[in-house]
Amino acid sequence: MKYVLIFCIFLFSFNIFGQGSVTDIDGNTYKTVKIGEQEWMAENLKTTHYHDGHPILTWKDSLQWVQFASVQAAYCWYKNDSITYKPKYGALYNYHAAQDNRICPIGWRVPSQQDFYQLILFLDPHANTVMYAITETAGKLLKEEGHNNWPIYENVVGSNTTGFSAIGAGCRGYMGWYNSAPYFGYYWGTDGWTIAMRYATDRIFMRNGIGQEVAVSVRCVKGYNLPFYGQLFNNNLTK
Repeated sequence: MKYVLIFCIFLFSFNIFGQGSVTDIDGNTYKTVKIGEQEWMAENLKTTHYHDGHPILTWKDSLQWVQFASVQAAYCWYKNDSITYKPKYGALYNYHAAQDNRICPIGWRVPSQQDFYQLILFLDPHANTVMYAITETAGKLLKEEGHNNWPIYENVVGSNTTGFSAIGAGCRGYMGWYNSAPYFGYYWGTDGWTIAMRYATDRIFMRNGIGQEVAVSVRCVKGYNLPFYGQLFNNNLTK
């Protein structure tokens, strides 16, 4: 009875109310987890279409990626291998795709910098947001436990207490080459912000300006993108 009580208190302290799910336009279903007042996808986005059905472009060839992905929305699978990497890594998206309001399922959005801050500060109220949210406490709680998707490095291992299950899915770099998996995981935010996690530390890094052709992972957070849907609502009123 004592241990059950301790476990319940621990769950309550993180305000995690179990996992739900959401399905995208392609039929991919994702686990979701509530952390504080937010609900997040617990898996990386995999969609190849916007939620209105329009396809997102892709180029396997590195030269074509460099030529087109700097100016057009695009996605790709790590090493162009959807069979191996789609199930565990999801898709990688460039800046233009990640900034489009339609990429997440309806009712969900690409997180803003403030969404990331809210998540991190809920888990670590002492995180140094002046230094772009450098925190080890939150990172450990968000990273997937074990070494299926993170290499072994000394005593660094995530606890995944939150159920967020962050993994090292790598990226497609500005020259069109794939790299960094399973050593690094990156997540797009709006306005070009990304958060990064690394295998050799539990620290979270937040930065801006990684390059519009660079493709990284997306985790959607529940809630409408208010500027977009507000404008849509206003346009409907004027018709």
